Amino acid sequence: MPQVNANWFPGHMKKALNNLKDIIPKCDGVINICDSRAPLSSLSFSLNNLIGNKEKINIYSKSDLADKKRLNEIIERNNDSHTKSFVVNLNLKESRNQIISYIENIETKKDKKFLSLNFPKPIKYFVVIGIPNVGKSTLINLLSSNKKTRVENKPGLTRSEPLIKVKDKLYIYDSPGVLEPNYEDKNIMLNLALIGSVKENIFPLDQLAEYLFNHINHLYPDMLFDKYQINENNYYDFYNQLALKNKMYLQNNNLDISRAMRFVLNELRNGKIGPICLDE
Repeated sequence: MPQVNANWFPGHMKKALNNLKDIIPKCDGVINICDSRAPLSSLSFSLNNLIGNKEKINIYSKSDLADKKRLNEIIERNNDSHTKSFVVNLNLKESRNQIISYIENIETKKDKKFLSLNFPKPIKYFVVIGIPNVGKSTLINLLSSNKKTRVENKPGLTRSEPLIKVKDKLYIYDSPGVLEPNYEDKNIMLNLALIGSVKENIFPLDQLAEYLFNHINHLYPDMLFDKYQINENNYYDFYNQLALKNKMYLQNNNLDISRAMRFVLNELRNGKIGPICLDE
């Protein structure tokens, strides 16, 4: 496969990144939401210097679509003592109680100062960060128990009020999805394209389809065969056979290979091929 040389960092993301540099210092902690299917690729590393020693919570969304065994191994291997991780399904109300209960029980330096003066505990402020399309708006809707936040299944379309009340003593800042300005490992961008966090058209379709085929076969050697009952070692032959098997034809009666490629890509994103974790 040709070497990938692609990044996607639109101007609105640069503006959002600058806004976060103003918001994070005002907060007691950061909630970093990641996609369980790509727990490392979808993690925001560039903000670590800004976060510093503030409370850090990693929320791994879409866990119902993920290979939980591989996911938990990655979390255990990469977590540190200053980070709390939750693997959750954001469609379940118990996830809300679990996250809020943890935050409420955090004792910050500000809490200790107020308690030493016999004052009630102050309001906690957290900011929710994450790359596009990992479930950030869904998380905010869950925590705030309302549907005011606009939820779209398109990268970078979150638009909402910047400060949202969760409880009397807990507020959260929303922020638009922000990618890393530059990914040295270009396979990360391919992983993000597979899960829909970047626009797939930044790559040629056949390049993305080839990466999907080779990467899934590397991580899960039997997954594609079990799903499609096609035994091919070459990516193009695989999609050719899939188009033939499913009668995907162009108007000139040639096989529609591009349609077969898009079909498998959509199946992967929708969890129809099987539970996956694209990182190692």
